[in-house]
Amino acid sequence: MEHREIRSIAGEDNPDTRAVQEQVRRFTEGLGCRYIWTPGAVGGGSIDLAGVDALIVDGDEMNVLLEDCSEAGVKVVVRRTGSWQEGDLLRALNLGIRLAAVPEDGGTEMGEMALSLILALRRKVIRHHQQVMEGQWIRHAASSVMGSTIGILGLENGGRELAQMMGAMGCRVQVWRPDPEKAGAAPYPEAELETLCREADIVSVHLSYGQAGNCIVGGDLIGWMKRTAVLISMGDGRLVDTEALYTALKEKRIEAAALDTLERTVIEGENPLRTLRNVILTPGIGRFTREELVRTGCEAARIAAELLSESDGSVTK
Repeated sequence: MEHREIRSIAGEDNPDTRAVQEQVRRFTEGLGCRYIWTPGAVGGGSIDLAGVDALIVDGDEMNVLLEDCSEAGVKVVVRRTGSWQEGDLLRALNLGIRLAAVPEDGGTEMGEMALSLILALRRKVIRHHQQVMEGQWIRHAASSVMGSTIGILGLENGGRELAQMMGAMGCRVQVWRPDPEKAGAAPYPEAELETLCREADIVSVHLSYGQAGNCIVGGDLIGWMKRTAVLISMGDGRLVDTEALYTALKEKRIEAAALDTLERTVIEGENPLRTLRNVILTPGIGRFTREELVRTGCEAARIAAELLSESDGSVTK
C-alpha cells in the first residue's frame, strides 16, 4: 500500500517543539505513514494541502477551511487539542471528511502548573527575583504553603490533581462546584462559594466557561477573599473580570494573583495587569509539557492513521 501522508500544522516553531515533532514523526513512520510538520501555519488557505491524506490541527486553528481540505482530497482532520463544534461535524459529513479529536487529559500537568504558581506567589519568588536582578538585596516575609487552606473552584483542568497535591502537603482542601449533584461525590469537603473564599488562603479556579456560564471571578468573589490570600486561575480566561482583579491587586485588597489564561489569547495594547508586580501571567502553558505534547501528537497521528486505514480497508502497523 502507498504510504499515506499525515500533515500537522499544530505547534509553534521553536527548538522545544521541533524536538517533540521529531518523536511524533518517528512514531508515525512506525505506523506506516509519512509525517510532515508545517509549523506556524494557520488556516487551510495558508498551507499546501496537495497530497495530504490527513491533517492535524490545534484547538486555536479553528479557521481551517474544511471546504479547502475536501477540494484537496484530505480525508481526515484530527484536532490535537480541543473539540469540534456541531456545525463543523455537519459540514464535514456533507464534504465526506472524517473529523476526530484527541481525548483531553493533561490533568496532572495542569495541577503541577497551579502548584508552581501557588508556590511562586506564596513564597514571593518572582518579587525577590526581580529585585535581585535590579541590584537590590531585600528579603520580604513570605507565607508557607504547608498547612494553608485552599479553595478549589471546579475539579476539571487539573483541579482534582491539585487537590491531591495540596492534601499531600498537609493543606486543608475545600471544593466548590456549580452543579455538584450532576458530578457525583467530590473526594474533598465541599463548601458554599462565599464561605470557601472567606476561609481560603489560596483560591484556585479550574472551571470551564460552559460550567460557570458567566464571569464569576469578579468584585464580589474577590471582595470575599482575605487580604493575604492569593488567586490562581487555570480555567477559562473569560471567567475572570480583569478590571476588578486589577483594582483589587493595585489596592492590595488581595495579596497576589496568577493567571495561566486570559480572556484574549493575543495581548493587544497595554493590559493593566502587566503593570503590576503582584501578578504572574503565563500564556496558557498548563498542559504545555514535552511529555504531554508528545502524547497528544502521537495520539493524533495514531487516530489519523487508524481512520485512513478504515477508509481503504487496510490495517495499520
